[in-house]
Amino acid sequence: MILLSLLACEAQDLSQPFIVDRTRLLGLQAEPAEPAPGDQVTFSSLAVDPVAGGIEAVTWIGCLIEDSSSSFGCNPDYAAIEELLAVDVDSLPPQEQLAWFQDLRAAGFLGVEPDFTPGLTVPEDLLEGLTEDEQQEGKNYILTVSALPVGLEDLENFEDVGDEAIGEVGMKRMPVSLGETPNNNPEVVSMRIEDEHVLLDGDTLTVTHGQTYSLEPLLSEASIEDYVFVNSDGETENRTEEPYFTYYSTHGSFDNPYGLAPFFEANWTAPVDPPDDDVTIWMVIRDRRGGMAWSTLHIVVE
Repeated sequence: MILLSLLACEAQDLSQPFIVDRTRLLGLQAEPAEPAPGDQVTFSSLAVDPVAGGIEAVTWIGCLIEDSSSSFGCNPDYAAIEELLAVDVDSLPPQEQLAWFQDLRAAGFLGVEPDFTPGLTVPEDLLEGLTEDEQQEGKNYILTVSALPVGLEDLENFEDVGDEAIGEVGMKRMPVSLGETPNNNPEVVSMRIEDEHVLLDGDTLTVTHGQTYSLEPLLSEASIEDYVFVNSDGETENRTEEPYFTYYSTHGSFDNPYGLAPFFEANWTAPVDPPDDDVTIWMVIRDRRGGMAWSTLHIVVE
């Protein structure tokens, strides 16, 4: 298994940022978005590659920013991780399995999708020794995530896959605090199309070549959170969350693939001559404090 794949390729023509034609890490989510000490956190990603035929694995590495981290992320003990992953865990007694799991976490390995659900348990004493104000501000984990497309699980296959299918690495910051109003991830309830259709995540829509359609994500009321913010002068401010979104697509075009609450609507034009009849649209929504969610829409062009 390759834990982090930083794969180089020859220069190629760049497509529009919203066109997905290679390995892309479109979204990274921690649940809860802002845990407290003692919380169990799980991680998930929106990693896609329509060229290679999908994603083989997404690996998560993490650490506290003040520990074994740098501006480039964590510096895990790769040798220790490789050695631990080579162990036949099923043959170990339960107590040794627990120790094995804790050793992996200590080395910086948080998991790999889809086989080893990424996550961590925040230490109970993480914020001990800090003042009340410092505990409100909290500490931060830095998470480094690597997506590996199908066909590149073995580097010897790289030349067979081609330059268009490459791995991608992303980073995410996760705060841990005792704040009065900890952040929660936004929630996409459904997607409204042309004020006529309301589709759920993963639904399919049939469209016509070259036609333009308005898309609007519908969020839960809880996604627009009121929260307390302490500014750089130590003053407390009451704020309201302002989610913003980005659209991505395998084909077609957007008039503007970005938006800020409350203006979520975007116009997408179906391709006139697509290479195939199947198109995928992804909508990724973020809030100002690191929360994230996404929704997928499958398109059939007739």
